[in-house]
Amino acid sequence: MATTLKQRPRVTPAPAFPAAEPMSPESLSLDDKNQRMAGAAEGQTQDQITEYLWREMAVAEIALSIKQNGFFQHEPLFAAREGGKLVVIEGNRRLAAVKLLCDAKLREKVKATDLPAISEQLRGQLKTLPVIICKRDSIWQYVGFKHINGPQAW
Repeated sequence: MATTLKQRPRVTPAPAFPAAEPMSPESLSLDDKNQRMAGAAEGQTQDQITEYLWREMAVAEIALSIKQNGFFQHEPLFAAREGGKLVVIEGNRRLAAVKLLCDAKLREKVKATDLPAISEQLRGQLKTLPVIICKRDSIWQYVGFKHINGPQAW
């Protein structure tokens, strides 16, 4: 007896993105409109957003992973040009982690003083991060998949 598969609905293909460009973390801004923060960051300074991410969004785990494994170059940040800045739409926690790892003064400001020091080699690697420049509304399908559906468990 032959087995037939159900006809699946047509799926809109994911958008094609340009190649990632290496960019300095200092040239990137955290997104005060980030959906995950449910309005808590709107109108806040970059330091305040970093503190919120540190306190509420498990940035410590990401920072420790980056310290141990480096920044995965195949996982670029996505940023949009808005208001004369490059605002990170996808990857705010990773950007906050990198900034905290590299800036002792920022760690003190946001009370993230228990982060361990990083090697000079890692500090050098974190001087640039892979960033895809896009429009905010062009990545929602990708962001939705990554944060809502995600890949299937093994």
